[in-house]
Amino acid sequence: MYLCPICQNEYLPENVSFCSVCGWDLTPCPPDFQDRQTQHVAWARRIWKKLQELEQIPNINYRNTTSQSPVDQEGSTSQSLIVTSTRLGRLHSERKVNYTPLRNLLEARQWREADEETTRVMLLAAQREKVGYLDLYAVRDFPCTDLYTINQLWLEYSRGHFGFSVQKRIWESLMNQKESISETAFGDYLGWRKEGQWLDYDELVFDLRSPQGHLPVGFAWWVVWWCIALSRVVVFEVFERLDSCQL
Repeated sequence: MYLCPICQNEYLPENVSFCSVCGWDLTPCPPDFQDRQTQHVAWARRIWKKLQELEQIPNINYRNTTSQSPVDQEGSTSQSLIVTSTRLGRLHSERKVNYTPLRNLLEARQWREADEETTRVMLLAAQREKVGYLDLYAVRDFPCTDLYTINQLWLEYSRGHFGFSVQKRIWESLMNQKESISETAFGDYLGWRKEGQWLDYDELVFDLRSPQGHLPVGFAWWVVWWCIALSRVVVFEVFERLDSCQL
């Protein structure tokens, strides 16, 4: 019997390729990759610990016992967010990132391409394009101006249906209504999960028929390519960054 290096779940190496609990790739790596693997394991353990903290959010008093959706209880999320979304003329960036292609894709309602472009520009803004993914530290230090620009573009061209702040408001509304809430329940609400499983990127819905807050999400789906189950926690770091940037 072997133990997963991330969550310590027991497994039989001849029967599994990925951990059934945390999703870690259990395929043995070649000797020349072991040093890199050690670094990945240490980082993934930190993320897994963070994820477990999210799963154990303390109980919150019920503030509303109706079955009304969280976004309807305080009025339409779309309407309230449209009010705060102003037409963006100059697309500001602290890192000289060109956001015109993203704006053009959103204006054309090419949602999947816009989501992929969002991942690209976030890597540029975080100066992580060579690494190819965002980690928690990159999100915590993400430039506020760029986060504002990206969020406002999504709000504006989706008319409040998509955006980081939409996702954050839904999360907060769910927390206010439920005795306890987990990131899996949040994923269910946003349509990132189906029948108890996280969807592959190709299974997401890239149009306005998707649940509110469904996009953008690619930046998190690919954050840890070797351990997809751990990537969701990065979304919550974006919410914290929105708060620290006062957005």
